[in-house]
Amino acid sequence: MRVRNLKGTEDCPCCGSWLKHWENNAEREAGLCSNVDCDKPAEVGGHVEITHEDNDWAALRDSKYDEFIIPICKGCNSKHEEEYEIKPGTVPIPTVKTEKCGQG
Repeated sequence: MRVRNLKGTEDCPCCGSWLKHWENNAEREAGLCSNVDCDKPAEVGGHVEITHEDNDWAALRDSKYDEFIIPICKGCNSKHEEEYEIKPGTVPIPTVKTEKCGQG
């Protein structure tokens, strides 16, 4: 799946940080940056839009959401408007409040 970084986003209103929002909703801790070309630890939850999905994520194309959070390092997060491939197994989480928000 390919994504593009978005800029001009604010802190998560329901979980305290977007990285925590991702962890709460993905039900796992963030590990490494989601960019396939980066092996640094994930430090933030980066706002992205999906630009090309594979068959596993075709449903996201039809979802009502257009902004997602993925775990990413600060360096990759600062590359606004850049498009890149994300690692297999990365779960993009919508930027909306869910029943899992605020947990943990």
